[in-house]
Amino acid sequence: ELAGRFDSYIILWDLFESPGELREGCEMVPREEVKIVPPLIVDFDTLEPRFDPVADSCQLITKCHFEEYIVPDSYGSTLWWELPEETVLFYITTQPISYEDFKIGDPFFAPMVGTELLTGVNLMMDDRSDPDGGPNAPNLRIPRRVIFQMAYFQESQDKKKLVSADMQLQSFDNDDTNTVYYLMLAFEALGWQDLMNEFQLPYHVYGILYCLIGLGAVGATLVA
Repeated sequence: ELAGRFDSYIILWDLFESPGELREGCEMVPREEVKIVPPLIVDFDTLEPRFDPVADSCQLITKCHFEEYIVPDSYGSTLWWELPEETVLFYITTQPISYEDFKIGDPFFAPMVGTELLTGVNLMMDDRSDPDGGPNAPNLRIPRRVIFQMAYFQESQDKKKLVSADMQLQSFDNDDTNTVYYLMLAFEALGWQDLMNEFQLPYHVYGILYCLIGLGAVGATLVA
């Protein structure tokens, strides 16, 4: 189990980059076979279109245990899995940083909030209502499936940029004697359309798209 191997903390770069080994559930593409998504879709070296990159991906599932007391009202504060949907749980840097910068702590990271240097991990969840309860039954509290999904931009053969991250909670119940949940960790490179929607492509690509959309609108008006 990954949780047993990493104890209370999972080091993301160690997990997804798999230094020295290939983890089950991961596909690690050799550097010379990595292919990025061309900004204008066509690879001008080969004149071939490419909408999706050839890059590393992982989808791992491991058994975990809640370290928090899950009995109701054990804490004065709200537990992370009881927060409202769309809460930003924490932030991850979109680019690699050195350990020396990491050691600085808040003075280094605080100015990054609200910039593209950090991406927030957004909390998402399925319906918490009790299917066996009536319309006034209390919501179910404890998730038994947690999906932590990260999407990145393969900028070059050597460089990845984290674009988005979400934490999805599923399969709720109220059994506070059971500390087990299952964690899925997913890591994949985005294709051209997703990169466009996330505004990760160069500015000139959007300029060309806006011109084409404008010409199309004018053409449709003339035809009408």
